[in-house]
Amino acid sequence: EIEPSALRFVLGRSLNAAQLRSVLSRLDRADLPGIVEAIAKELQLKDSPGFGASPVHALLTLKQLEQLATLVPGLIEHDTFVRAIAARLAPAAGASLSDKDEMRGYLDRLYTLTERLPPSQNSFKALVVGNLLRLNLSENRYDRSLFIEYLKLPRLADYYEPKKLLNIGAALTQLNFDMQPQVTLPPMRDDGELVRRYLEHFFQSDDNLDDFAPYLQREFLERIYAQTKILYGLGDTATWYSKLNPTEQKELRERVELRFTPDNPRQFALDDVVSLQVEMKNIDQLLVKIYDINLLNYYRNETQLLSTAIDLDGLIPNQQRQLKFSQPAHRRHTQQIDFPEFTGRGAWVVDLLGGGQRSRALVHKGRLVALERLGDAGQVFEVLDESGNKLSEAHIEVDGRRFAANEQGKIVLPYAEQTVSRQILIAHASFATP
Repeated sequence: EIEPSALRFVLGRSLNAAQLRSVLSRLDRADLPGIVEAIAKELQLKDSPGFGASPVHALLTLKQLEQLATLVPGLIEHDTFVRAIAARLAPAAGASLSDKDEMRGYLDRLYTLTERLPPSQNSFKALVVGNLLRLNLSENRYDRSLFIEYLKLPRLADYYEPKKLLNIGAALTQLNFDMQPQVTLPPMRDDGELVRRYLEHFFQSDDNLDDFAPYLQREFLERIYAQTKILYGLGDTATWYSKLNPTEQKELRERVELRFTPDNPRQFALDDVVSLQVEMKNIDQLLVKIYDINLLNYYRNETQLLSTAIDLDGLIPNQQRQLKFSQPAHRRHTQQIDFPEFTGRGAWVVDLLGGGQRSRALVHKGRLVALERLGDAGQVFEVLDESGNKLSEAHIEVDGRRFAANEQGKIVLPYAEQTVSRQILIAHASFATP
């Protein structure tokens, strides 16, 4: 029997199918001369179990996978192989997709991959292109060609042209598709609001429906087209109302809209002045409530990360103001609301109420980071702020116990008698991070 360390010496030799599979199944490394050619040879055998059947497949680098795709062209049609390539396009360890530049780079790499995929991978294409459209929307960017590329992917949706769904077989796009854990993107699911937002943007300047008519139902397009002209005061309002049936006219007149625009900033620096854009319709009075959240008290009682789902019932807002508007009920408008009171490190919930609608935003400024190492007496922590400065007055709480920093600014958590896992709370004044 050949020892594992000697298997690499037989890769380039003439092996029958059984011998080749035996060698590949025992390899524990892929940085070997001829490994890609050997794998390609096995995959091209009629009774090959396919890519992913051998453990060594998971060890191939992106460059090796690309080489393999060249040697075995049909491989790019297989889901397992596409997943393997996509996994190697992920951001570097430690990178956060909440960083828009990081997210765009990631999506651009995935998009380049989708450009050469067959129609059987349409669900993956929609996942990538749809998330690119979402990112563009958050930056107030509207790419018409990318949007049309997304619409070309046939899907079962009430707005989609049914004639495009005939005889498409495996090319039908599944909007609930995800590729976790290889691709860390949220599925599209119901994309009706995304499609509507893009159409409303383009219809503010378009004088026809031609760009979108091949893919979307004509009745749907005509309704959105007329509504957009009315909502933004383009042309004669009465003429556009006549394009809608009585039920649609009533719905549009009575519709109340209150929402933060998708292009609001997602991150704020400590010294940023916070301003938020709010989209409204049919609201003459808007109540703005502001809640200053004591994060230390919050996380002492809650294990879930703070979000807009926080229960505010019974709490008195720290501040509130009333705004009045005089726009016609059928007009949509955007209002900038400034929050000069959001200063320093902290967290605030903005609660908007108007016309029977409610919309919330969570504004979080500042960050605490704990550097950890093992010491003689226990785990040693140093707490840094968002700029990398050491916070000597910070402390850590574990199960209700408080551990303060020593004179060197280090916090020591004594070792337990046995290994356990606990969530710690890093705190500085009333600001805290779990």
